[in-house]
Amino acid sequence: MVVHAHRSEAILGPDLVPVSGVLRVDDSGVIRGIAPHPEPGDEIIDHPDCALIPGGVNVHNHSFQALLRGLGDDLPFLEWRARGLYRYGAHLGPDEVYLGALLAFAEMLRSGTTTVCDFFYVHADGLDNDRAVLRAAKDLGIRCVLARTMYDWDGAPLSFRETIDDAVTRSQQLRSEIADDPLLSLQPAPHSLHGASSPMIEAGVALAKDWHSPCHTHIAEESYQRQEALDQWGIGPVEHLEHQGWLNERSVLVHAIWLEKNELDAIAKAGASIAHCPASNMFLGDGVTPVNAYLNRGVTVGLGTDGGCTNSRHSVYDEARSCSMLAKVDACDGAALSAETAFTLATIGGADLLQLPTGRLEAGYQADFSVIRLDDLSMQPVHNLAKNIVHSMTERAIAEVYVAGRRVVADGHVLHLDAHWLSLELKALAGRWRAAP
Repeated sequence: MVVHAHRSEAILGPDLVPVSGVLRVDDSGVIRGIAPHPEPGDEIIDHPDCALIPGGVNVHNHSFQALLRGLGDDLPFLEWRARGLYRYGAHLGPDEVYLGALLAFAEMLRSGTTTVCDFFYVHADGLDNDRAVLRAAKDLGIRCVLARTMYDWDGAPLSFRETIDDAVTRSQQLRSEIADDPLLSLQPAPHSLHGASSPMIEAGVALAKDWHSPCHTHIAEESYQRQEALDQWGIGPVEHLEHQGWLNERSVLVHAIWLEKNELDAIAKAGASIAHCPASNMFLGDGVTPVNAYLNRGVTVGLGTDGGCTNSRHSVYDEARSCSMLAKVDACDGAALSAETAFTLATIGGADLLQLPTGRLEAGYQADFSVIRLDDLSMQPVHNLAKNIVHSMTERAIAEVYVAGRRVVADGHVLHLDAHWLSLELKALAGRWRAAP
């Protein structure tokens, strides 16, 4: 078996202490380890004046929403949903979904994000749109979890909705179709307490149990959603999950902002995880996820960009910076959440949440990593590598990106994308939408 030895003066392992040496990667895309020197027979790949860092893990995204960027900006949540998401997102077909996914995933790769969980719900009464997302991921070479959303609320557009039987059957079928692809996987995602009926949520929880996979659900993103739970059940949203038997170690709760302390305790006790989307929460004025309260309880937290029209950026390292900054201003304490903690949430935390062997430069894990130019001005001076990555690094500093040992970004360009063609297609789409009544 061929082993590639990526030589660098600064390899960032799980302890976030950079070491000089080689990152040894076998030809199956698995890390053999970090060593001071290559072994005889290794194929050496030099990265002079560069650092090697783990690829970012984006635990919550809606790739199709990249097409809506600019259409719902600067609006309250419900107006954004009506004037942006429902008006344009509900009518997308496979071609448009593919373009949106290419745009979102290319921006992720370009910014050093190597894994994405795409929470997708524009099913249009079938699987063609879902397949378009997975095709875009495969074409670009990003590691992708499709959180296939289960949605039956009659207030949502028809293209978002499915019957319980269709949601289960189609999810099982699509999971079977991609079973042999090492970069693609599928996890169930009952949309939310308002977007999925109790039987639909029950079905999603059952799928997660059968598949031994996480189960994703939006929870308590907006303050009105907490009030709805109180009005309907007389208890908070997480209390309702717990009482129904839906809260467990497979639960991934997205946002989880408007909760009481007893609900945070219940999340920790159950072993559930939190998908924190700080930039989106600021963009929509949702509120502040109590990240430190979760971390202090031992809860696994990962970072997500959310949709392109609720953030407008797709870098999980941007999210790490936002996470740290938002925690500091919320606590009025500059030491509230360190860059090192934020970096860990963007890598190890996300990988653990998704139950994927990535997010670490360590033996046995997938070789998903970025090559960072240390001579880029955004990385200078290098007193502390992790702090620079979170607080000052720009995309200019990212020279190369590898997924499963395969290079997918070189010299700042996504290798398997015709960016000019994509730009023209997006320009034409925007023109058609502007011309529509």
